[in-house]
Amino acid sequence: MIQIFLLILKIIGITILAILGLILLVLALVLFVPVFYKVRIIHNPKETKVTAKVSFLWPAIVVIVQYFKKLSYKVKLFGISLLDSEKPKKEKTPKKKKEKKPKQKKAKKKKKGKSGNVIETVPEEEIFAPLENPGTLPKAEPEDEASFENVAEESESFEETTEKPAQDKEKKPGIFAKIKAKIQKMRETISKTIAKIKKLLHQKDEVQRILGKPETKTAMKFVWSKLGRLLKHILPRKIKGYLAYGADNPATTGQVLGILSVLYARTGQLLEIRPNFTEKQLECDVLIKGRIQVFTLLVIAVKVALNKELRQVIKEFKGIKEIE
Repeated sequence: MIQIFLLILKIIGITILAILGLILLVLALVLFVPVFYKVRIIHNPKETKVTAKVSFLWPAIVVIVQYFKKLSYKVKLFGISLLDSEKPKKEKTPKKKKEKKPKQKKAKKKKKGKSGNVIETVPEEEIFAPLENPGTLPKAEPEDEASFENVAEESESFEETTEKPAQDKEKKPGIFAKIKAKIQKMRETISKTIAKIKKLLHQKDEVQRILGKPETKTAMKFVWSKLGRLLKHILPRKIKGYLAYGADNPATTGQVLGILSVLYARTGQLLEIRPNFTEKQLECDVLIKGRIQVFTLLVIAVKVALNKELRQVIKEFKGIKEIE
């Protein structure tokens, strides 16, 4: 009995260790295995085509996005297509409508009374049939014309009394009252604007005071260093192809050439730059490659979040909003 119990515990322990090992393996793959991306841009007077490909644990997960006259995308898992925008969708076959049977004329309806007895309905012809022995009905005596005139006079006097207070209530305010209300409104808006300006000036002084502190300067240097490392990690590592460009003004072309020289030095002379100083032009066929590692991004984010100087600066800037 004890051996069976120990064997069950052994199996449970091995299962738990296997699950934990699998979880650690997945975390390690997500953190340390980089995500590779590749972008190709082709532009000339005839066509414009952009293709972007992102892969993780190739060929485990592959995402392809393409733009050529229209946007399309594909998602593959171990070579099996999961999503494809170009794949034709199955059309649903319309359901057949059920044929309605012709309604039969219903017989005379029978109603049940409160007691539960059946009451047969009588047709209208029998109800409105003329009486066999009609009797003489009493004639209505005409009323005096004076009584009608008295009622009309009373109603007119009542309407006049009810309309008078309503007309008094609907009297519009005078010109002086309107001018006074507008002046009061202008005073309120001017006082609110002055209060806002004073608040902004006071906040400006506080911002200058915070930016002048040595702790703030240290925090800003730290942030700039981490931002540079982040861009260095995310930006492409290889750029191949050619870029031909030209502007209407030759000076503008020279300025763009100076900016691209930095990119030219980084790409290891793999990107061919063709400036055109005579006419306007833009053609390119560029292939961009790079990779992103989640662990590096996580390390940068944790270091920024735990920096004491930066947290103190953020706290002081939040306190400025509460200033009146």
